[in-house]
Amino acid sequence: FDNLPDILVKCLTLPANRDELSYILMYHVAPGRITSSQLFDDMTIQNLNGNKLVVDTNGRVIRIDDSRIVNEDIVASNGVIQTIDSVIIPPGFDVPRFLKTCTTEDDDDDDDNDDDDDDD
Repeated sequence: FDNLPDILVKCLTLPANRDELSYILMYHVAPGRITSSQLFDDMTIQNLNGNKLVVDTNGRVIRIDDSRIVNEDIVASNGVIQTIDSVIIPPGFDVPRFLKTCTTEDDDDDDDNDDDDDDD
């Protein structure tokens, strides 16, 4: 998430946007235990959202969609992790539209520019 704009990260981590964050995170997860040695050029992997991720191999560089695998085959109790260099934004997730609907400021700050202290 370090490479995403700060405003996008802030919006995604708001409690009201839990579904959007979950959608993006689940886009990065595939069932099973897939190691880097099992990946081949033009392979498709169905993720937990039901979408297909495409593998591109070019020598020792392996990409999933447009993201490069930078740390391979981290074994975990529930699968194998392939660390990538960027967040993959799912097709159809309209970031500009999402940001337009996201409110990151505290709307309950009681600073609504009303001058209620007047007695006139």
